[in-house]
Amino acid sequence: MLSGAVCRDELGDILRRLSRGIVRTDGLAISVRSPRVNGRTVVGIRLGIYERAERQFVKQYVPDSLDVIELGASIGVVSGEIARKLRPGTTFVAVEADIDLTPLLRENIQGNRTACRAIVEPCAVVSPKHEGPSVAFWRNCSTSTGGQLAKGREGDNVVAVPALSLSGLCRKHGLGTFALVTDIEGTEAAVIFDDAAALARCSVIIAELHDTVHEWRKVNVAAMQDRLQSLGFVLADSYANVFVYMRRGSSEAGPAS
Repeated sequence: MLSGAVCRDELGDILRRLSRGIVRTDGLAISVRSPRVNGRTVVGIRLGIYERAERQFVKQYVPDSLDVIELGASIGVVSGEIARKLRPGTTFVAVEADIDLTPLLRENIQGNRTACRAIVEPCAVVSPKHEGPSVAFWRNCSTSTGGQLAKGREGDNVVAVPALSLSGLCRKHGLGTFALVTDIEGTEAAVIFDDAAALARCSVIIAELHDTVHEWRKVNVAAMQDRLQSLGFVLADSYANVFVYMRRGSSEAGPAS
């Protein structure tokens, strides 16, 4: 296992050099010019397997006429897919709390954007009741996956970042009906359980769901699925722990053209 990982890292570093830091996959041009993007990730991007389910679901289910919020945008691979799909007049807000990743995120959005207004929001997503000037965030500096709310962690990798709820993001950027794409390592529970007001305006959700702890109690994926159904969403598709939910009765409910 270790030798295989080392080989993939070495191959990825060769690909990075040969491509001058821009890896092309499925029509996207993805910058990997950062030490936070390890060689294995470079290989995964080039082979089209990195975030494959999320990218496919964006292409299939997100309408090109709808505003989009992406939570946990990381280096911007899924973001590039969103940015190249949306029409003129739409707004795309890509949220990433790890400020070390936001320059690469901006580059990958701008390198693939065709027409939408694109905004990178460097903040952590929290419950509306925990919104404030800042929250402690733990940066996972060994990978390109960003990090998580610190939740008791300490050390040099814990930093203070701005804290906004999904409702706060909608207010700040003047969004009405929108699609949500989220991969925030368990913090999605704060959105699903505490921010029904924002989700009432959401017509499509593409979410990687994780068993987690929310408000000091364990919450599993099944409980989050039940909550989404109680809020009027129906399961449209899934792959592993990535799920697509559509609002019941919405005019957007169905695969995007």
